[in-house]
Amino acid sequence: MQFLQQPEEPEQRLKPAGRMALTPACNGVMIVAMSHPAPFHGKWFRRSLYIVFPNLDNVLSTFVTNYRKAFAEIKAFSAAHPIPPEPQDYGATSQEERKHLAEVLSSIIATTEEVERERVTKMYNAQPRWSMTEIHARTVSEASEILREFFEVVGSASKEFGWWEAWFIEMMTWMAHSWKHVTLADLERVANRAHKGEHPFDDLGPHFDVLCGSGEDFRALLVKAAERVPEAVARLNYLVPRQRDLLSVARSFLSLPQDEISRLVSRIPSAGQVAAECAQIAVTNPDSAEAERARRTIASLVAKGSARGSRVGRPRISYSGEALATVYRMSYALYKQVREVNRFVMKLLPSSLERSGFLAGFYPWLDEKIRPERLADFAKRQPTEGACEIASKELGLSISKVRKSALPPMPNRPRGTSP
Repeated sequence: MQFLQQPEEPEQRLKPAGRMALTPACNGVMIVAMSHPAPFHGKWFRRSLYIVFPNLDNVLSTFVTNYRKAFAEIKAFSAAHPIPPEPQDYGATSQEERKHLAEVLSSIIATTEEVERERVTKMYNAQPRWSMTEIHARTVSEASEILREFFEVVGSASKEFGWWEAWFIEMMTWMAHSWKHVTLADLERVANRAHKGEHPFDDLGPHFDVLCGSGEDFRALLVKAAERVPEAVARLNYLVPRQRDLLSVARSFLSLPQDEISRLVSRIPSAGQVAAECAQIAVTNPDSAEAERARRTIASLVAKGSARGSRVGRPRISYSGEALATVYRMSYALYKQVREVNRFVMKLLPSSLERSGFLAGFYPWLDEKIRPERLADFAKRQPTEGACEIASKELGLSISKVRKSALPPMPNRPRGTSP
């Protein structure tokens, strides 16, 4: 399969319009366009919003065919679900008028959301299915050049997709396409928000019921912090960075007498206080057993796992179902991406050892987080298995816990197909 030549005419076929706008293109075909950033036309790949596809003639043909059908279906759906006209007058005075106005506005909101959901999911699901193995690299050097462009495009596509806000994802064929719009950096950002107790699809901030499971669990965390357990102090400092906010947070979350909460909170030191005290002990008599304990306390206090709540012996935490599912979906997409890259270079690098070294250059985090014996062998696992292992590292949970709690319902696939 030969790559298509870039169009020589100075005017690009894909013209940027408003964000998520539908713009007439050549031969009357409708295409997706956006303003920031503009659609990308590279040597090997194209991207519009979060849709990435290679410059292969069969893929481009499928793209045009799929979107001609998709936009016809969107147009028909919109015609069948017209958005009610906006009220001419908002000055309702009587109770009946206000009730009627509220019903009209509610209808407008519901219909608009329904049409938007249909449009976004149709556009996502219409993108062509393709594999990296369809792109034929002649040398390892050319394969590396192709992958560098691919990862650059994927980084932009992942940001455009907005994993944390993708509330239509259950209606999307994400298992087939998400490997083309995911990065480790975005997965880590999402996992960090999950650690903080935030919920996908909203901006409500930390939810301590999600972080600690119950009021009793949060109280247990406070008690351990009051006892100067370094992991608990670090975790609490991470959840409530400003010490002066701790009392109000505890009062809003715990069902205890106010004076009891005040006494408990007053005993809790900040991470800085514990670190300063331990440092003083360690340097005053460096050879003593007490100094050695102080150094171990400092190490536990500043460990990343303590702040994120993933160290052994930490107070139990849980995550919202949507946060777990989002991290799992991204891990699944990232693992499928690793599999695609492994298959892409398999003919050029048939040796598992050589291919592992090549993959390490593009996925150094796999060696750091997963530490498999060989990356090429890790890339041959089933997607759900690889996804659970990646997600477990990001969430600080066991693989079995991720498998039990995080896997979202799997969409039905035609018989004979694989994920």
